[in-house]
Amino acid sequence: MENKKNFKLLRKLEMKIPFDRVRINIVCSLCYLKYVDKNKFDMIYEKIFAYKNFKEYLDKEIISLVSSDKVLNTFLENLLLIKKEEYIIVLDIISKCEGKELIELFEEITIDPREISENHVFNILTKIAKIYAKNNTKIYDMNALSVGELIINLDREIKNSSFYINQSNEKYSNLFKMYLTMNGLNNININNQIAIYDNSIGENKYDLVVSIPPFKMLIGDREKLEDLEIFLEYGLPPKSDSGYAYILKALNSLDNDGTAVFLVPNGVLFTKGNSTTKIRKNLVEKNKIEAIISMPAPLFSVSSVSTSIIILKKNKIDDKILFIDATKDTKKIKKHFSILNIPTEENIIQIIDLLKKKNEIGEFKLDSHESNFAYLVSKKDIEENDYDLFIDRYTYIFDQKLLNLKTIKFSEIANIYQASRIKNSDLELLSQKEKTKYSYISPKNLNDDFTITLGENFLKNIPEKEKKYIVKDQSIIISKFTTPILKSAILTVPKGEEILAIGNLYVAEIIDEKFSPYYIQSYLSSNYSKDFLKKIILGKVASLFSISQLNELEIPVLTEEKREKISQKYREKVTEFENLQKKLIEIKEDIEKNIFEIEE
Repeated sequence: MENKKNFKLLRKLEMKIPFDRVRINIVCSLCYLKYVDKNKFDMIYEKIFAYKNFKEYLDKEIISLVSSDKVLNTFLENLLLIKKEEYIIVLDIISKCEGKELIELFEEITIDPREISENHVFNILTKIAKIYAKNNTKIYDMNALSVGELIINLDREIKNSSFYINQSNEKYSNLFKMYLTMNGLNNININNQIAIYDNSIGENKYDLVVSIPPFKMLIGDREKLEDLEIFLEYGLPPKSDSGYAYILKALNSLDNDGTAVFLVPNGVLFTKGNSTTKIRKNLVEKNKIEAIISMPAPLFSVSSVSTSIIILKKNKIDDKILFIDATKDTKKIKKHFSILNIPTEENIIQIIDLLKKKNEIGEFKLDSHESNFAYLVSKKDIEENDYDLFIDRYTYIFDQKLLNLKTIKFSEIANIYQASRIKNSDLELLSQKEKTKYSYISPKNLNDDFTITLGENFLKNIPEKEKKYIVKDQSIIISKFTTPILKSAILTVPKGEEILAIGNLYVAEIIDEKFSPYYIQSYLSSNYSKDFLKKIILGKVASLFSISQLNELEIPVLTEEKREKISQKYREKVTEFENLQKKLIEIKEDIEKNIFEIEE
């Protein structure tokens, strides 16, 4: 119970004190100090309350106490940055812990930096890197993050490995070194330079480069890269994004059988520009890309940017690129206040098995299950797509069912328009609680299950200038948000009522009588349309898709009989779904009102 109390105290402490990396550094250091040398900790604890000149005491006494301990001497350099009252609270909590409790407390404290650094991502990178490891693997991390979990994971999984690290953020440097030391990594070569400018690598070559380069870091000193052989051969990256600077520098540092594993924003794979297209072309033509894995989003609690893992090899045994879609089998996890989307364990096992097969035998034939989420793409196909490496460029090629179908653009059979952008202040003036014939729908009314919930969004009237946004009966309402992609439903307008569409919605009025709204909606609800829309979005990191992209959506033109059959089946399934929803509501009310009874 006492330990739980300590944990609660720490959480209160976090609310009172800006618990940044410096303070976590100090707390972890004190945990370590008490664990390895209780007497030394007690000396600090006793003196701290009596000493009036706190800063002078810290400067002289504490530093001298730990000067013989190289680890602590490094970790306690930042003590002057914490306030005395904060320091006393921390010391008091730690002083109450003994033995196993202290280690548990240390682990509790270190949840903060571990969570911030997205350890679930490091675990995936480590499992992939392990495929390409060998005896006495030399590993290079070009942009070590947070407290070094990636390095710790790699060391744990790849035995007898040695490391070279670039860790350029001096603010976190002490915490980084401490955490590695506590995990038994004492003799690591750490350089505080930014990797793309680090020439200390010299002639060293590595078996593995595993890293997450900075997202959208500017190249401040581009001229320093101009004369390097690798950039002369492949092309000089644009100043606006350092992604390819890291990738090419990594390629240059690989041994003859070396492999690089990077997590990059999707923009690296498709961004247009003379320099980036040239680099991608050279990487493809020189046969350096082994595989690209499209990851689910959001993968990070600090960023919603879509990402992919790109694997490069110095020398490949085949000339095809393996594309893997890891977005189809995912699970949700909570990280801080964010809900993240990550591959399931089964998904990761499938990915690892495919990468092993590719690494061991080169070109192979995907079985029927594998072809649902993986694609082997030739250089010719990539050339035809202007060396765009975004996976959705290639997934549609393999959908044989759609290849021979006649299609028509969505814009040819529907009038698609954007919903009203009425101001919130104007909407508030129009709103009222009592039911009227006028109401509005917004993205909140559009459910994930292909239905619309009409709330009590009543209006006094609909102004003349907004009447063009009144939705016609049986129109299809579509969310503009790309996640989840193509959320849509048919709106049935009650007789005598008028409904205004507002916010980030598109409205599609079907104007070709040969196509039932239910046929179109059944297609929009299917994986076929989602896969196609992913292709025309082309991996853009924007959270909304444009009306022009929706207009380009191709609708399959099946026979009239088949279209009618699909429409009827869709109506039946939606009705069945709505009836089940009503039944669930009735069961819930029954549980709440009628199950628990107190007999008189």
